[in-house]
Amino acid sequence: MHKEQLGYGDSVDPEILGYIFERAMTATDRKGTGAYYTPKSITKYISENTIYPCIIEKANEILKTEKGYKDAELIKEIDELFILPATTLKQIWEKIILKLRVLDNACGSGAFLLAAANILFALNKKINDKIGAENPDTTLKILILVNNLYGVDLNPNGIEIAKLRLWLWLADSYEPGYIKPLPNIDYNLRVGNSLIGYVDLSKFKSARLTLSDFLRDEEKPTLDSLLKERNDLIHEYKISWGEEAKELKSSVQELDVKISNLLNADLYRKFREKKIEISSEEFLKLNPFHWGFEFYEVFELDKPPEERGFDVVIGNPPYVRQEALSEMKTYFQKYYKVYQGTADLYVYFIERSFSILTDGGVFSYIVANKWMRANYGKQIRKWLKQQRIEEILDFGDLPVFQVTTYPCIIRISKNTPELEFNVTQVQTLKFTSLDDYVKANKYVVKQGGLEDSGWSLADDKTLGLLDKIRHVGRPLGEYVDGKIYRGVLTGFNKAFVIDADTREKLIAEDAKSEELIKPFLVGRDIKRYQPLESERYLIFTRRGIEIQQYPAIERYLLQFKERLMPKPKDWKGEKWQGRKPGAYEWYEIQDTVNYYTEFEKPKIIYPNICKKPEFTFDEDGWYTNQKCFIISKPDRYLLGILNSSLTFFLFISILPLLRGDFYEPSYVYVKEFPIRTIDFMDHTDKLRHDRMVELVDRMLEFQEQLVKTTTETDKAMLRRQIDATDQEIDNLVYELYELTPEEIAIVERSSK
Repeated sequence: MHKEQLGYGDSVDPEILGYIFERAMTATDRKGTGAYYTPKSITKYISENTIYPCIIEKANEILKTEKGYKDAELIKEIDELFILPATTLKQIWEKIILKLRVLDNACGSGAFLLAAANILFALNKKINDKIGAENPDTTLKILILVNNLYGVDLNPNGIEIAKLRLWLWLADSYEPGYIKPLPNIDYNLRVGNSLIGYVDLSKFKSARLTLSDFLRDEEKPTLDSLLKERNDLIHEYKISWGEEAKELKSSVQELDVKISNLLNADLYRKFREKKIEISSEEFLKLNPFHWGFEFYEVFELDKPPEERGFDVVIGNPPYVRQEALSEMKTYFQKYYKVYQGTADLYVYFIERSFSILTDGGVFSYIVANKWMRANYGKQIRKWLKQQRIEEILDFGDLPVFQVTTYPCIIRISKNTPELEFNVTQVQTLKFTSLDDYVKANKYVVKQGGLEDSGWSLADDKTLGLLDKIRHVGRPLGEYVDGKIYRGVLTGFNKAFVIDADTREKLIAEDAKSEELIKPFLVGRDIKRYQPLESERYLIFTRRGIEIQQYPAIERYLLQFKERLMPKPKDWKGEKWQGRKPGAYEWYEIQDTVNYYTEFEKPKIIYPNICKKPEFTFDEDGWYTNQKCFIISKPDRYLLGILNSSLTFFLFISILPLLRGDFYEPSYVYVKEFPIRTIDFMDHTDKLRHDRMVELVDRMLEFQEQLVKTTTETDKAMLRRQIDATDQEIDNLVYELYELTPEEIAIVERSSK
């Protein structure tokens, strides 16, 4: 284990302590809380790039309003603080830095708080040297712990570890043989649900408590007066110890019970009014966290509203998928603008974090990047476009964490939106400094050019090309009259997907079985322009089938009946062994598949997970699983466009990127792909169409020959012919979409 020398023996590095805690969490803990260890390079980058800009903006306000500095004289980098006169720097230190409020509202074991502590300590120490102050390191660290850092987490164990990490960080600066009492930071790091509870307590300011404890009093106290009393007690408690600390904490806890009871009772009443069905016991288990109560000094009601809140909010919110949020979804729907039924938990953390910022405050998280293109991200995308986005770093599928999360860093500030923001596509984790990597690779994206349907973080030239392609083409969904269909979801493949031997046996038992048994493909069976092959078959018992007419199939499916039964809607027992609820019989396919006749027709077919366009042609009536789509239009011209480098460019620019460089061309995206229509009255255009059909027929023939060819010489020759034909198709597509040489270079640079 790594250790640091303290001068009076070895101690555990506080970084390692948090790592041990997060590694030691059980799988159940991790699944429920979504907690993962955040690498130090990430915590440092996020902390620096929120704390520094916040300080710079506030310092410039003092320089302009109190010192008469002109815009050209204002500071742009944190190091420029130290070229200011010592008296000015001292004023900035006392008015801004010592009062800076930094929060991690999903703090876990305190990784971000420790990063912020280190940044603030280094800054304070350098300022003290500049202004000639003689504060020892321990004093500076205590000031940071007591005044600057705040954390909230639902996991009480995480909060205890966070406290211990910060105390160890402080103890590192103690002189040998002279150990001061540790500051009490219980009221800086709190257990609670960051997403549920009141932020602003203005409506309660004059409210008088009517709890039984106060019924004897002639004058019942207002909530505001109790909050102030509590705040004063907490300030004393933070720097006290021994019996005095115990007495002060006891007094605070008495007030905590009374105030939290009042606020919880009011919130529970609101739940009932808004038809959020939950018992009082279940409500309390949610552990509501009332910001204006727990951190009154940050949200003090005597302050103007624009001055209430945190200066900086940072963190790595829980990676909890929407399926685990059932009991909270109704609440999110009623209280959050970014609500979408399938949104993951971090989406709500983003909105909540912004709501607890003071005006001019800065917020930054590392979260999954799916919100940028997924359906569930539409509301958060619309909401973010109304804020000032400062920066996005997209890590794609790089393994920042030990699990696949597709992370990105987003930073926004509570200021008027700007026209553009910085973007960095991080291509490697082998950097010496993430900050230096960003400076070398960032580019600008126009905020107004972001589409609610999905964000493409491309540079101006790429965005211009995408816009041109959209205007030249017609959306694929319109081009094919909406005939894009998902494959079949059976609900239990083990019963419905069979091999060739089982097929032959069922037909031998009853010839009518052949009517329901269809050739069947899964995603990996489908390759670009290649002939289709599979030894799988689907028992396609669609809705309304009279199973008695197919006795062999009925007998075969009976062995799986328990696993095929649809779950009753009113089921309250143990975990259901069958399929999900639905209006289908036990022997029927789970999906309705009303479009099943389209599978029987000539069509284009493609997998929903692929590294590049993998479209091919089917004339043999293949059915597919739900991981494939069919386009019910036997159009070879369209097939050529869909398999071109231009479409690969659209994949890269528009589709969600999955681990291993896979893309997910789901219906919601593919239906918008722009397809260049042909004017058959125009002779040149008709020739282009006919040439494309000829080239695609050639590709299909070459691929079929390649499958049958056995000699390496013949295979090599066919591959050369395939490559040459591919290039001819690409060139024809560039001509159809009227691309310039520069635009062609953008496409080919992306797709190669």
